[in-house]
Amino acid sequence: FKELSQQRIDRDRGLKWELDVHGGPLRQIPLPLKLDFLSAASYHGKAQTSGEVIFKQLALPDVTDRDILIVDDILDSGHTLAAVCEKLETAKPRSVRVCVLLSKKKQRARCVDTDYVGF
Repeated sequence: FKELSQQRIDRDRGLKWELDVHGGPLRQIPLPLKLDFLSAASYHGKAQTSGEVIFKQLALPDVTDRDILIVDDILDSGHTLAAVCEKLETAKPRSVRVCVLLSKKKQRARCVDTDYVGF
């Protein structure tokens, strides 16, 4: 029970919590960068995407005239990442690049151009 509870807590905290706790060195990089988060999902606790992307923030981070790097964990159907890119483009950034840690080798429902791929 303890292990399952901890897994649930860890899952619910997400990447933002991890970077807040463990990302101290990242924040010490002497570059003019701002780290921000946007939470979106199309899976909603299921194994397959619903195709409907839900954003958990009411407002976008201020990205006007900035160079943006979107970092995503897994590129699967493409629904979520495509919606994030489209939403950020409405805020008029200077540029948008996409990095995914894992790109599943499969036919995507939405085409997403990635600039950097881990695996």
